[in-house]
Amino acid sequence: MLLLLLSCAPAPAPQWRTATADEREGPWRNRLADEESPYLRMHAADPVNWWPWGAEAFAEAARRDVPVFLSIGYFACHWCHVMHHESFSDPATAAVLNAGFVSIKVDREERPDIDAVYMDALNALAGRGGWPASLWLTPERVPIYGGTYYPPERGRSRPGFVELLGRISERWSTEREKITALSDTMLVELAQRGAGGAVGERPGSDEAAGVLTGLVASWDPEHLGWGGRTQFPMTPRLQFMSSAIAASPDSPERARAESVLRRTLDAIESGGLYDHLGGGFHRYTIDIDWRVPHFEKMLYDNGQLLGVYAEAALLLGEPGYRRVVAETVDFLERDLRHSSGAFYSSLGADSEGEEGTHYVWTPDQIAAVLADPRPFLDAYPVQMRGNFEGGRTVLARRPEADPAPLVAQRAALLAARQQREAPPTDTKRIVAWNGLTISGLARAGRLLDEPRYIALAEDAAAAVLSARADDGSLPRILGDDTPGVLADYAFTIEGLLDLFEATGQPRWLAAANGLAAVMIARLYDPDDGGFFESTATDLPVRRKDLTDGAEPAASGRAGLVMLRLWRLGAPAARLEQIEALLSTAGSTLQSRPTAAPTFGTLADLRSRPSREVIIAADDPTDSRRLELLARFNARPRPDTALAPLSPADRAMLAPFAALIGKSPGDDGVRAFVCSEGVCEAPTSDPEVFSRLLENRR
Repeated sequence: MLLLLLSCAPAPAPQWRTATADEREGPWRNRLADEESPYLRMHAADPVNWWPWGAEAFAEAARRDVPVFLSIGYFACHWCHVMHHESFSDPATAAVLNAGFVSIKVDREERPDIDAVYMDALNALAGRGGWPASLWLTPERVPIYGGTYYPPERGRSRPGFVELLGRISERWSTEREKITALSDTMLVELAQRGAGGAVGERPGSDEAAGVLTGLVASWDPEHLGWGGRTQFPMTPRLQFMSSAIAASPDSPERARAESVLRRTLDAIESGGLYDHLGGGFHRYTIDIDWRVPHFEKMLYDNGQLLGVYAEAALLLGEPGYRRVVAETVDFLERDLRHSSGAFYSSLGADSEGEEGTHYVWTPDQIAAVLADPRPFLDAYPVQMRGNFEGGRTVLARRPEADPAPLVAQRAALLAARQQREAPPTDTKRIVAWNGLTISGLARAGRLLDEPRYIALAEDAAAAVLSARADDGSLPRILGDDTPGVLADYAFTIEGLLDLFEATGQPRWLAAANGLAAVMIARLYDPDDGGFFESTATDLPVRRKDLTDGAEPAASGRAGLVMLRLWRLGAPAARLEQIEALLSTAGSTLQSRPTAAPTFGTLADLRSRPSREVIIAADDPTDSRRLELLARFNARPRPDTALAPLSPADRAMLAPFAALIGKSPGDDGVRAFVCSEGVCEAPTSDPEVFSRLLENRR
């Protein structure tokens, strides 16, 4: 009987141990110990009494009548690590936090919907955003104060963190009416910022042209980018320019746009943003001349830039960009690929206790590896004074130097670098970022005729699709049950469509259509049009977003994939939903055109007649089929949907109206070039096919 009673007893409560005014000696343990996120678990041994985001934390703040301190960051964020070391690991600071606040830690990559709402708040409160984001909220989740990184003690224009905590606690106790009024104002502000654009007339080619004009006019020809004090790759802008150039070969802006695109891509690739030994791109540079990066490497940057450089290799006639693509694929496969085929989210910036140590060099270190370092140093100057801390140098190539003869020397330096302590890997496999990478790999593989890239994309796509729930929905992170957000659906669908174009495998098109149906059912707003960012109901507002950041606007990409599906007659895509979504972006494209290039692309492509190319063949290896595909792939064609078919696909593709009746015929191979549902006479002649491709109504 005693054994039975013991077996039925409730499990003991977790033993959290955090700092107090009287307790300053660890070890410490808080609620983040049970979280899946590597970033959150990194804080599990802090003396801060951290809570994960959830109703329990806010209920505790209401019970104690204290404000919430919300800290948002991510694993690869350098300044997040600095604040962790300086403040969150300090028992005295933690005791102040624990006494006066309920502290919540959020991984922005795990919950981008939380991050987006409170980044809106941070921009409203402080005039700028960034990470770590530090906000103070009411127990009703409404922000009342915010900033980014705070040092332990007052410095320059920033208050010390403990000093600030004391001021906020004092105001909470003595100025509650003012705080209540501020929270009411902030709630209205968040609702306005999160509502998306005002519904108006559908934007078209004029608004798309305005985006291109604005990007060319705002580009800095001296510093070769759009940055002020720093430089980000601004990949959605580069993608828009590539699409606009490819879709409008006769545009009067083409020459200027080509120059901007080429010079920006050259600056990115030759400067310090690019890893000249290991391949791949860092997140941004801390200077305006593309020299010294923050060294974290994000999957979303590399997945997007893969596609941009692959398209530019053909569009601009720059074969050197193929090397950039190949080296970036090597980096992804070597450093970020999980055994399932999916990709990890990032590499951190720090190693050996400092930022950038893994990547920087001195002349002596170069000479210790290379028997004759002069050819390398002529191309990649490394001087005694350096361009980074401690007389070390971030490698950058002279723009006129040819890297081809230096392959062996670069490989030797990479091998030596691999012996150093590596930056840590954030092992989260984020669905959206895998979608961007699937797309980049598939497009690069198709355009550059590299089957290995396509195979990597297929493995990643299979890993993502295997994580679908019984209702077809996606998670945010593979192996986790956090629900997927709009970006997870839109970016994955885009990757699947690019894979279908690259392989002709119908399963990718069918999966894209199925995910589109789930995306629309879960996230489309049937009342006002457009897409909500997530299904979450635990935020002050349910947000929509039309503008691009480091990642493309998910709602814009949702519109683009729906347009591609609609052109193939997919049952999930309805034109009226695409039109309604576009109508929400009209005011944004008119007032801030350079902020919404993804919607600029959608407006441009929707204003053009639909174009579909179907290449049907009995045998996928038929040389005539391969020649037709090579003609199609000779340059990017963002305004055309491609469907490679075989008779074996007929049953799976039966729901796609535009593909019905498109058979190989007696010849065994036929190409159909169609516009607005009307097709030219099918042909198997490559010359005739090429002429049809270039004819535009």
